[in-house]
Amino acid sequence: MIKILFHPGIFAKTRKNNREMKINPYILAIVIICITNYACKGKETKQNHLDDTKNKTAILLDKDTSNLNEQSNIFPQKALDLIEDAIGEQVDVRALDSLQNGVDKNIPPLLDDFYNLKMQGLYKEALSIYEDNTGDILVYLKTTTDKYQFLLEVVDLYNKLYNDETALGKTIELMELSELMAESAILFATNNYIPEHYGHLIYNLFSLYMEAGDWKKAQNQCDKMLNFAIEIEGEKSHAYAIALFNQAMLYAETGKMPYALKKMEESKTVYELAGMKETKEWENCVSMIEEWSTK
Repeated sequence: MIKILFHPGIFAKTRKNNREMKINPYILAIVIICITNYACKGKETKQNHLDDTKNKTAILLDKDTSNLNEQSNIFPQKALDLIEDAIGEQVDVRALDSLQNGVDKNIPPLLDDFYNLKMQGLYKEALSIYEDNTGDILVYLKTTTDKYQFLLEVVDLYNKLYNDETALGKTIELMELSELMAESAILFATNNYIPEHYGHLIYNLFSLYMEAGDWKKAQNQCDKMLNFAIEIEGEKSHAYAIALFNQAMLYAETGKMPYALKKMEESKTVYELAGMKETKEWENCVSMIEEWSTK
């Protein structure tokens, strides 16, 4: 069973300055286009396939930012420039409304079927609805948080239908897609907006990489958590203590015990500074420090 973990209230605040996030926008746009291209498979012609791909990509990249600007539905030029540069063709903005209207009409009944089949225990049938309509479903869902919550439903199906190794691999793919879409929203936002689920998402991806033994990706994710915690709550916060704890566990898993012990002691100190001494989380730090000190 693949575990998706949450710390309600942690990492849930708006970042003060999203310009500090290091994202290569061209790579990000190309990667999302490739994922969307896969989701739009099965089109009758190559041109229709390309048109569907770039239109869906434009909407995926824009959903959160357009919702933040209720005075205007104009697509952010920065997003369109990146898409057009990556694809090598212009995006017909006028065609996007037609695509969105079609999706808004056709997808709600399919989502009803998805949830009904899932409740009835018809997991393969429910999953096939997602797999056959991935691009349209992601376009229909209004924000990256909506998409993330739906993809967690798909993760639940993976757990029910596949062995642990297969389910883990598929879950990581979905969570990486969620992260790309969330970071796109951050990149194109004009008012320091951050999706409300982003902190939970980067924490969950770290846990999944740890479970998979992908230490390099786990470290990259841990760096994100540490930086994000500092930006939203500072170095004396619960969020920062969690990030330090996770870094310590990663060092321990990779055999770097002196570094692991140092980070766990830092985590314990931050819990105390955050007013969380004697809590279960603080006690976990103490327990790990005692255990590791004997090694």
